[in-house]
Amino acid sequence: MEGVWAGFSNLFNFKGRMRRSEYWWFFLFSVLFAVVTYLGFLIWLDSGEQILLQKYSSLDKTKMFPYEYKSYSIPIYIFIFLLFSAQVRRFHDVGMEAWVPYAKFLVFVALAWHVHRVTHAARSFDIDLGVIGWVLLLAFIVLAGVIAFVAFKDSQKERNRWGRSSKYRRKLNEKLPPADKA
Repeated sequence: MEGVWAGFSNLFNFKGRMRRSEYWWFFLFSVLFAVVTYLGFLIWLDSGEQILLQKYSSLDKTKMFPYEYKSYSIPIYIFIFLLFSAQVRRFHDVGMEAWVPYAKFLVFVALAWHVHRVTHAARSFDIDLGVIGWVLLLAFIVLAGVIAFVAFKDSQKERNRWGRSSKYRRKLNEKLPPADKA
């Protein structure tokens, strides 16, 4: 719970540091939250569809529920937002500039906008992303891989410009007991 609390208490903090264990516990919580929320959306929308389809069975489902189908992605948006500041602080903890999480966030926004534009123009979810969509998707996957690689690195032991290491603070500042004189 300490990692989850560290993630939520610093949700809008982009200046500090986040230990590796705190990041991964918060990541696990965020994944579970996204899965449970996604399944909740599926159940809620499916039950609403069944009721309306029984009443209006001759209508096309995609025309009856255009906004509900787009709401399937809401848990993913929440998941990306929850992890954004944690990724920035994790980069700071290993002593790196956090341009990769910012770039990944911008690529995600561009990809979401592109998919929305293409699906809105086609009025269907059976679409071709095109070259731009595939390039954005590939860039998102590569940047996510870089973030995962950095997230597995150990904290920087010494103080950096984002603060002192909470992991090594105690170990570096402890004084050893005097040696026995035999």
